Amino acid sequence: MKTIQEYIRNADREKLIYEYLNANPIKFEEITNKDLTISEVTERVKENLNRYIDRLSNLSAVSKEPVEAGILYVFRDLNEGHDNLSFGLLEAEELIETEDILKVNDHSYTFTKQEEIMGFFVADNELTQKHIYELMADVMYEASWWGFENEHLEEEIQKLEEALKEAEDPNTKTHSIDEVFGKYGLERDKESPDEKELHSEFNKARHNYRQHSQSKERSVIREQLLVIKEKTDALDSLTGIIQGDYDPEKEKEERIRKKHG
Repeated sequence: MKTIQEYIRNADREKLIYEYLNANPIKFEEITNKDLTISEVTERVKENLNRYIDRLSNLSAVSKEPVEAGILYVFRDLNEGHDNLSFGLLEAEELIETEDILKVNDHSYTFTKQEEIMGFFVADNELTQKHIYELMADVMYEASWWGFENEHLEEEIQKLEEALKEAEDPNTKTHSIDEVFGKYGLERDKESPDEKELHSEFNKARHNYRQHSQSKERSVIREQLLVIKEKTDALDSLTGIIQGDYDPEKEKEERIRKKHG
């Protein structure tokens, strides 16, 4: 397995930028300088993206072994964008140790530093590799949520921590969506009974489709990680024997400790 930074570093720039803009079109209506042509705006955006890719490629990525790192992967979902593809982040240790693949959560990395994101590994399963440029574009988008240089990340983390404290405060007053709509004189759109029934059937079908794909792709990734772990454990044992500090009983105890936390 290779890290996402290695993929971005070796990517076809033109293709990667095309994929990024395909998933995240330029909002020309938000451009403040109305004297610029569409072509000029597009070129400036591409220049900024090139600098951003340079930054990601040259960051000092947080280094971990694949079996201890985050694993990026692609699975199928019934959504409006990305050609019914979704992108997930798994924790390798959780996937290796689980007895139920579907109980492992996909993790958000919106509030993660770019150095750590660049250290995530990319799964070698066929679907992920087939859509590697879509995955890279998605990672670029997520990693720039608080600015291309993460310039607003610390500020937003502080805001999040303050919001969590406020939410945990028993004196904090909450409002239902109906109260908010009523306060501003808005009327909620309501589905008819037949629409609700069809909507429910669609949601169930989407849920089943999503879980089927997640189970399928995660099973392949888990097998790949188990092979890597077996090789890593064998190498560690061999290194211990060569250095003369290998203790099979101590190793057995360590494995039990890791398994049960």
